[in-house]
Amino acid sequence: GGRVRSSPAVADGRVFVGSMDGSVYAVALRTGRPIWRFDTEGHTLESARFGFDRRTIQSSPAVVDGRVFVGARDGHLYALDAGTGRLLWKVDHKMSWVITSPAVAGGLVYAGSSDAKFVQAVDAATGRERWRFTSERPVWSSPAIAGSMLYVGDGSGTIYAVDRETGAEQWRYRTGRRILSSPVLADGRLFVGNADGGVYARRGTDTQLRRAVFWDSADVRGAWLSDHEQLRDYLADHGYQVLDAAALARFLGERVRDRAPSVVVFALDHLPATVAPTAADTVLFRRYLASGGKAVWLGVPPLVWSKDPKTGDADYTGIDRKAGARLLGVDFTRSNFDAYGNRVTRDGLRWGLSGWWESNWSVDPRGVTTVLALDDNGLAGAWVKSYGGPPGTGFVRIYGGGWNGGSPTPNYAGIQAVAEYFPTPGR
Repeated sequence: GGRVRSSPAVADGRVFVGSMDGSVYAVALRTGRPIWRFDTEGHTLESARFGFDRRTIQSSPAVVDGRVFVGARDGHLYALDAGTGRLLWKVDHKMSWVITSPAVAGGLVYAGSSDAKFVQAVDAATGRERWRFTSERPVWSSPAIAGSMLYVGDGSGTIYAVDRETGAEQWRYRTGRRILSSPVLADGRLFVGNADGGVYARRGTDTQLRRAVFWDSADVRGAWLSDHEQLRDYLADHGYQVLDAAALARFLGERVRDRAPSVVVFALDHLPATVAPTAADTVLFRRYLASGGKAVWLGVPPLVWSKDPKTGDADYTGIDRKAGARLLGVDFTRSNFDAYGNRVTRDGLRWGLSGWWESNWSVDPRGVTTVLALDDNGLAGAWVKSYGGPPGTGFVRIYGGGWNGGSPTPNYAGIQAVAEYFPTPGR
């Protein structure tokens, strides 16, 4: 009686599917013979009266223990008898679409709500709500269950991990744009598609990564990078906390104490005095790296050629390769401001980089831990220096153009991939 956007479910020799006519159908698997039809409330509604669709069943049914669970755009979550199509119960979402396909486990049914912005767990036998979790935006993503956790995405691009028994949030992770797809778990990883055209993979059980980006309006003149605001905004849209100089010092100090997994991307290639008043290895910035922290740096390496943050002035007599070496333990003797082509290495591909770009201030590859890209002179234009932390941590220098505005805008998605790369030991 209508188009079918609901994916069919197969159980006990029958096929169950919803239709845009507002009805749920059960047909014989082998022959297609109709067995029963259930008309939802939306089947009787005229969508034109409301100005939006209140009839379609877009949700795919879940069939468990002789019951069919399905959501509808009429604003209800339904439970039907799989044998007869008889209504067992329905949960009212107050006109908010239930587009998600329900997940069922442990006697509970999990479903998301569109404009009402929540995920709920209801008793499979009675429909009584057990808990409700509020999301930032509408939930069209279908929930996925693994062990004690439930995973779901929303229209803000946020992935939520909640305890499936209590609804308590365990962690959240911001991706690029809306999440419409259902998360998939495999091999300890969570995969989800995104409206930004990307597919994101995250460990499903790891500790939440504290993500931050340094940007301070007072330090803009001290930076060489020309597109720092765009990078800041991109990362902020992806869940990064924007830190000024004072907040950066607090963030690094907290991570030195708690050693929680973290990363700071420096949208400004300027190291404020709050974290590095001198070039000694006892400064907060270096202690953060030695405590398992991670800093991702674009542009001129820290302290090598600093600008006056008040005036933006710099001259060639201010180049101090030794200061950068004292801070990072990296040899900058062969580093210079001339730009050369860089091509990504195999390790760089693993970290999330691709292609080639122009970069400067390259270093001797023998003095770093991992080379991510080599320039035309055989020097490391993108690299990692580890300070004893877990794999994926330390000081990470990538790209490097933008000191004169002449290089192309870096790949922001690549920067994010590098920032969030923490390989599993042994892989």
